[in-house]
Amino acid sequence: MLRWSRRHRGTIPMWCVRRTGNRMIACTLEQHGDNGCRLAVTLDGGEIAAQQFHSTTDAVSHAGFLLERLTATGWALERDMPRIPLH
Repeated sequence: MLRWSRRHRGTIPMWCVRRTGNRMIACTLEQHGDNGCRLAVTLDGGEIAAQQFHSTTDAVSHAGFLLERLTATGWALERDMPRIPLH
């Protein structure tokens, strides 16, 4: 199970949703300095998808889109997206 309190350097927990049966989907943003960032999605703690982005703005936008689609299909929000300054 993903623990929000355990943050790795350069990794930001974006959001977490749950569904009946105790299934959990979580999203994290991994910053890679000048090389952009990586958005990773896990299901019950195991990574199921990841995508590299050139900008934090694009990654955060995609994370928001995924969250919107999941909540629209019945997933319950457990942890909302943090405020991230976009430069």
